[in-house]
Amino acid sequence: MATQRRIPVTAAAIYTRISRDAEGDKVGVQRQEKDCRDLADRLGLNVVGVYTDNDIGASTRTGNKPRPRYQEMLSAIRDGLIGTVIAYSNSRLTRRPLEWIELISLAESGALEIKTVVSGSHDLTTADGRAVALTVAAWDAAEADRISERQKASFHHRALKGEPKLQRQRPFGWKADGVTLEPEEAARIRSAVEELIQGATITAVARRWEEEGVLTAAGGSKWEHSVLKKVLVGWRTAGVRTYHREPLFDLEGQPVRGTWEPIITLEERRQALRALQVHARVKKRQGTWPLAGLLRCGSCAKPLYGQTPSGTRPRAIYACKKGHVGISAGLLEQHAIERMFTEVYKRESEGYFSKQSDRSPEPNPEDLKRIDEITDQISELMEGYRTKTLPAAIAFAEVDRLYDERDKLQRQVDADSTRPTKPIMGFSETEPAEELIKYYQDSTRRPPADPASSDQQEQPIPLQQGTIDQMNHLLGLMIDTVVVYKAAPGRRKIEARTHFIWVD
Repeated sequence: MATQRRIPVTAAAIYTRISRDAEGDKVGVQRQEKDCRDLADRLGLNVVGVYTDNDIGASTRTGNKPRPRYQEMLSAIRDGLIGTVIAYSNSRLTRRPLEWIELISLAESGALEIKTVVSGSHDLTTADGRAVALTVAAWDAAEADRISERQKASFHHRALKGEPKLQRQRPFGWKADGVTLEPEEAARIRSAVEELIQGATITAVARRWEEEGVLTAAGGSKWEHSVLKKVLVGWRTAGVRTYHREPLFDLEGQPVRGTWEPIITLEERRQALRALQVHARVKKRQGTWPLAGLLRCGSCAKPLYGQTPSGTRPRAIYACKKGHVGISAGLLEQHAIERMFTEVYKRESEGYFSKQSDRSPEPNPEDLKRIDEITDQISELMEGYRTKTLPAAIAFAEVDRLYDERDKLQRQVDADSTRPTKPIMGFSETEPAEELIKYYQDSTRRPPADPASSDQQEQPIPLQQGTIDQMNHLLGLMIDTVVVYKAAPGRRKIEARTHFIWVD
């Protein structure tokens, strides 16, 4: 049973909303407000407030996306400040059945009446009025779903034709139409991609662009790593159309080419990505110490780091941060170098390096077979759509699923095809092993130790930073990990404290 109304019904609020304001000028909500004010005048209602949510959806498709002004209006109703809500239509108020139930609850308490310009009025205090309102809400929700399905089908169709994605922000490198190149930006992208192929990093390019004052397409001065990577080696840059951020393929399994001007070729993109992958692997092996990234603690399995001499420590050491293990840097480096060269001689005599040079990366044949099967399935579905034997909602839903599966497989195939083989030392093609070993032995040879002191042997190998990096890289080609254990009571030989795990 409805309770007594707390405030006059004439105290009204106008609610306006538009799901998508492409122009950003709020014209849609302004027109709604004008029509609602005209209705208020005809009904003799006093408008005490206007609540507007611009560019915000209100259907089940938008999930729980908040509408701040709508919530403020509900609070005002509960506080007794508003007795009537005026909207252009039921769907402008909400398309969500659950929100209609909340409005019905407020109406039953005597706190609310609803008037609309084109949907009429519903007496939510009666069973028939509530039934009509909920039925209309259900149809509004269904209409929102149908609109979404039509939009998805349209977007997919545009994507298959290679038409650029509609977006508010122009892509860096192109003009506002998304098709015509912006010459200066395109030239920068080409130059940067060439740098990546030659070994530069995304971070280095970002730092230089920021120093040169290059602005993002949105006018920002900061280049985030992920944003710049997409600009330089994204699919769009190579002229490939994507759907749900994954590349599209035609019926022959070829990438769908966009209707815009590409900035780089697919081959240049592949080379740049491969260079970035190689750099990422090498980077892990670089450091300011010859054994950086190669040492692990035998107690906690954490990395060991180089530590320079200090007031209480007269020698440089490698140690884990937990303090479980500490070992002389000089002795360990010398031992590791000797062990590595011994392993090199052994493998050279067994013909290991000539065998390695013959290896080439190959994708999994099963992956290639499945990609072909998926391509055939997509062709059949699209043929069903074209001949109208399959509705768009069914055809495109299954095509989307197959595209996702094929994209994952294609990424794996690409990775298998471009993955660099394990680095090898080309002793037989560049220079004999004896000469390379002699060079590094000369670089690391120490002067005769003072018989009165062993300190000389306890110091790190005296190398310049460039040579340290080379040594670190060379060691990493053969050594996967060196496990270092605690020293037993008394003098324990370094051979007993170390375990070498070699690269296969």
